[in-house]
Amino acid sequence: MHGRRHTTLSVVGNSSNCLHNCDCNAGTCTRTFACSFEERPSGLVLDIKQGISLYDIPTKSYVWQYRFRDLHSSSDDGKVRVQLVFRDERSLDPGKLEVKDIECDEVLAVVFNIHSFLVTKIVAADPDFLKLNPLL
Repeated sequence: MHGRRHTTLSVVGNSSNCLHNCDCNAGTCTRTFACSFEERPSGLVLDIKQGISLYDIPTKSYVWQYRFRDLHSSSDDGKVRVQLVFRDERSLDPGKLEVKDIECDEVLAVVFNIHSFLVTKIVAADPDFLKLNPLL
């Protein structure tokens, strides 16, 4: 039991450090994570202006790109898999959800950075948001 508690506290500490780092990184506008998409080496790119996109390394081209506002939900297994679900209102079928399954070694960093970028976008649009909705 004690070992689990130590592990949990360790994960919380690492998560806290990661969250602080991604808050700082969100201000730098772009963050890229090495990953795999459909078994191909890729880069998951978070950009404060462009949104979330996936760069395919073998073809040297972007496979898909969504705005942050298109992110409907996300989930992860805490190890290597992140699932991003998008609803693109600009598509021919705006009600359709598009699921993107991504594998990467930095799952927690990816998730925390996505959340950090989202908070940055919200605060930029509504500076009083955090005053009305404190995080803690």
